[in-house]
Amino acid sequence: MGTFLFVTDLHGSRWKYERTLGLAEELRADLVVNGDLETMTFDRRILAAQGTEGE
Repeated sequence: MGTFLFVTDLHGSRWKYERTLGLAEELRADLVVNGDLETMTFDRRILAAQGTEGE
């Protein structure tokens, strides 16, 4: 699986989009997902496997 970057709450802010794309380039991300945490359901096992649970 390639690297992907999940972002949320950019709210049309140009600097946030520019920073996101810069980070994606730095991380060599294959995919950027601009999502909404309020409408998504996360499986906590995924977060635990990534070591990001509770962040």
